[in-house]
Amino acid sequence: MSVYYSKYGNTIKALDNCSTRDLRSGEWLFLKGPNGAGKSTLFKAITRTVNISSGSIELNGKNIHKLSNRELFQKIFLISQNPDTSTVGELTVEENLVFSSPRLSHTSIKNAIEYSQLSNHRHHLAKNLSGGQRQLLALQIARLRKTKLLLLDEPFAALDPANEKKGLELVEQLNMDGVTIFFITHDDDLIAKKQHSGSELFTILNGKII
Repeated sequence: MSVYYSKYGNTIKALDNCSTRDLRSGEWLFLKGPNGAGKSTLFKAITRTVNISSGSIELNGKNIHKLSNRELFQKIFLISQNPDTSTVGELTVEENLVFSSPRLSHTSIKNAIEYSQLSNHRHHLAKNLSGGQRQLLALQIARLRKTKLLLLDEPFAALDPANEKKGLELVEQLNMDGVTIFFITHDDDLIAKKQHSGSELFTILNGKII
């Protein structure tokens, strides 16, 4: 898969024949690489927020570019350092959850809020939460939507240790429930720990998986 774009008359190869493999249900994968290597561009290609120049991406054997917008919304969820990519700041905590999963019962929504320790903030606008609280909210959105592939682009980089621990617990629970995790991080301790459990590490450099 390749992503090329033009800048000042030059062709920039953001991704250059970048190849992983078919992503399988319930896997936990890591992606590492220096700044500008193409990590975030790869995730944007998977979520179709950038157009690919060639190649394809498959999830459980299905080309994601053949999914409808609705299917893509249901199956793939991205959480980055910027909480605006995964939560709506102008909606309350409860409204964010209802908007993402309108058919869920009031009890399910209530339980999700309580599990994220946001009961005292359920009627607060998401934009007024702390960064850690918004990331926990985003993870609950992923859970309630029954996301198949969760893309994590350093979502806990700026969080305090307590919220990071809570966030990782939620990610591990999602993975145990069968969600495929694709995680960009520089946390070598976390990578080493998960590799002992069978997780795979990809390294990207100059737009290529090496």
